[in-house]
Amino acid sequence: MSDSHTVKSMNHRPLIRFGVTFLANGLGSAAGVISGIIVARALQVKSYGNLSFLTASFGSIMAFVDMGSSMAFFTFLSQKRRGHRFMLLYGGWLAVQAAVMILAIGWILPAQALTRIWPGYERGLILLAFCASFLMGQIWLTISHLGEARRKTMWVQGAELTQSLVHLSFLAIAVIWKIFSIRLILWVWVLEYTLMALILGPRLLKQNLTDDPAEQGDGARAILDRFFAYCKPLALCLNLGFLFVFLDRWLLQRYGGSAQQGFFAIGVQFTMISGLATASVLKIFWKEVAEAQELKDRARMEQLYNMVCRLLYFIAAWCCCLIIPYCSEFLRLTVGSTYTAGWICFAIMLLYPIPNSLGRIQSSFMYASGDTKSFMKLSLLFMVLGLPVSYFLLAPMTGRIPGFGLGANGLAYKMIAFEVLWVNLLGYVIARNNGWVYRFWFQFTVLGSLLVLGLTGKWMGSLILSLFGGLGHPLATILVGGSLYCLISVPLVYRVPQLAGLSRAKRDEALKDVVRYLRACIPGFSEAKLK
Repeated sequence: MSDSHTVKSMNHRPLIRFGVTFLANGLGSAAGVISGIIVARALQVKSYGNLSFLTASFGSIMAFVDMGSSMAFFTFLSQKRRGHRFMLLYGGWLAVQAAVMILAIGWILPAQALTRIWPGYERGLILLAFCASFLMGQIWLTISHLGEARRKTMWVQGAELTQSLVHLSFLAIAVIWKIFSIRLILWVWVLEYTLMALILGPRLLKQNLTDDPAEQGDGARAILDRFFAYCKPLALCLNLGFLFVFLDRWLLQRYGGSAQQGFFAIGVQFTMISGLATASVLKIFWKEVAEAQELKDRARMEQLYNMVCRLLYFIAAWCCCLIIPYCSEFLRLTVGSTYTAGWICFAIMLLYPIPNSLGRIQSSFMYASGDTKSFMKLSLLFMVLGLPVSYFLLAPMTGRIPGFGLGANGLAYKMIAFEVLWVNLLGYVIARNNGWVYRFWFQFTVLGSLLVLGLTGKWMGSLILSLFGGLGHPLATILVGGSLYCLISVPLVYRVPQLAGLSRAKRDEALKDVVRYLRACIPGFSEAKLK
C-alpha cells in the first residue's frame, strides 16, 4: 500500500482525526488567545466589555432562532449522505434566519427598542455585529458540519487555523497603524469568514451529496417531518436556554456595567485554553456515536462515552489547576493591571471548563443518539431555576427587588454551581436510560488531587524564589510554580489511560496507529525515533 493511500485511509480513524484536530486547535487557540490579549489591551476594560456583549448577545439570539436545526443537520449528515432537496431546504432556512434579523435590526425595530436591548450602540454597529456573528456562527458552523460529517477534519481544521493566523496578523497591523476599533474588528471577521465560506463551502457540499435514488426521492414534506421530529423536543428548551444566556449577559451589562462585562469576558476568553481537548474531540465523538446508534452498536457507544468523558475531564482539570493559583499574576502579565481587579471572577471561570467538558460530551451524546426528550426535560428544570438566581446575584441591594450586587463574580458563581449539578444529573440519566452504572467519584478525586498539587507547586515555587532574593516578577512566579506542578503531577498523568478505561493492548494499538500515520506522512520516520 502506498504512503498516500495509507494517509488517506488513516485520516478517517478517530484517533488520527482527534490528533490533527487537537494540534490545529492548539495552534489556533494560541493565536486566538494572543489575539484576545491584543484586543483586550488595546480596547481596555469597558470597550472590551462592549465588544463581548455585542458578540455574546447575537450568539445567544442566533442559537435561539436556530431551534436545534443545526444539530439535526449534523446528526442526519453523520448517518449518511443526503440529497439535493435536503441541502436546499436547510440552506433556505439559514437564508430566512439572516433575512429576518437584518430586516428587524435595520428597519423594523425602532431606535428606542434597540437602545433598550443594546444600550449605547448605534444601529449600524449593531447590524454589523449581527453579520459578523451570523457568519462566525451559523455559516461557518454549517460548513464545519459538512466537513466533519464526511470525516474531512483536515480541511476544516486547516481553514480554522489559517483564519486564526490571518486574524492575528490583521490585529497586529491595526495596533501598529493605531486604527484599532470595535467596528474594525467586526469588519475583519466579516471578511475572513466570507472568504472561508466561499472557498471551502462548495467543495464540502459536493462531498455530502448522494446519488442514491431513494434519498433523492425524499419529498420536502418527508425531510421537514424528519427535522421536526428531531427538533420538537429541543426547540423549547434551546430557545429558552439561549434566551436566558442572553438575559444573564444583559443583566450583567445593566447592573454591573461595561467594566464588569469586561472582567467576565476575559475569564471566558481564557477558558478556551482548558476546553481545547473537548473542542477537538466533540464533533468526532458526535459523528462516531451517531454512526454507532444507526448500526445498533450499544457496546461501542458505552465504550466511547466512558473513555471520552474521563479523558477530557482530566485534561481540562489539569490545565485549569495549572493556572488557577496564579490568577492575579497571569492577568497582570497578559492583559494588564487594569484587569487584575477581576481576578476572583477569573479564578472561578477557570473552574468552569472542568464540569463543562463533561456537559458538552453528554449533550453531544444525547443529540447523536436522538434522546432529545430527556435532554429537554432536564434543561427546562435548570432554566426555571437559573434566571431568578441570576437576578438576585446581579441586582443591586438598593433595587426595587434587592439583590446581592455581586457583578461578574456573581454570574461566575452561578455558572459553576449550575454546571456541576447539570452534568451529574445528565450523567445519571444517560446511564439509567442505557442500562449503565453511573460512576461520579472520579470528578472529585481528580479535581481535588490536582488542586492540591497546583497549590503545592506555587508554595514550593515561592520558597525557591525566596532563596534567590524573593524574585517577585509574575513570569518567574508562574514559570517556577507551574514547572513544579507539571513535575509532581506526573504520577497522575501516567494513570490517565487507566482512568479512561484503556487497556495496555488498546494503548499499544493506538501508538502503532500513530506510528504508521507519521511514517506515511514523514519520509524516513521510524518507530525508534518516536521512542
